[in-house]
Amino acid sequence: MKFTRTLIDYLPFSASQERVFWMNRGVWPAKWIGSAQKDVFANAYCCKVPLENSERIRLHVAADAIYKLYLDGELVGDGPEQGDLQHTYFDSYDWEADAGVHTLVAVVASFDENGPLSRIQFRHGWLLAAESHGEILDSNAGNWRLLPLPGLSWRKSVSYAVTAYIGMDSVIDAMGFPKGFEQGEGEGWTVPVEYDCGALSAMLNECKPQPQLIPAEL
Repeated sequence: MKFTRTLIDYLPFSASQERVFWMNRGVWPAKWIGSAQKDVFANAYCCKVPLENSERIRLHVAADAIYKLYLDGELVGDGPEQGDLQHTYFDSYDWEADAGVHTLVAVVASFDENGPLSRIQFRHGWLLAAESHGEILDSNAGNWRLLPLPGLSWRKSVSYAVTAYIGMDSVIDAMGFPKGFEQGEGEGWTVPVEYDCGALSAMLNECKPQPQLIPAEL
């Protein structure tokens, strides 16, 4: 089983939208998902993926603001590149999956108003859209579950300049990261909140106040 990051030179899902209503062009089949809690800066998102046969699946993922992606407990990716609201980079991965039940877990951390000035954040969230098997993989309240990770918090630096330009100091409490969460284990997993669908900046005809997606470049 292989899971590798890849750079793409096309816009995902655009070919299937040639005849859709113009207001819906550029809209992904997956939704941004997040938490209703405002005081938790890190959350884990888990999806159980049952596959009857070996499959090759291409996934596109984005996070606000940063993520680490685990497959069956092993770290397989992180990102994304630093952008802004009109240039929210998404990463693409090719997954050569064996038959069986697999577990995808994304750990997403956000800064809220605590990050450096270079970090432009819209709203904490996770997004995954699959070019096949989207019915079991696409991020939504049906496929994914959420676990708050209160082990991450922020503390003002002794220097205003450091706090303003570099960001607050991060404080990590290991007790706030339950054992086995990278494998989707433990209790406390809940249904995430759904936001808007992912949207491609190059195809949108109606731009809502949401991250505008573009393919990764690095």
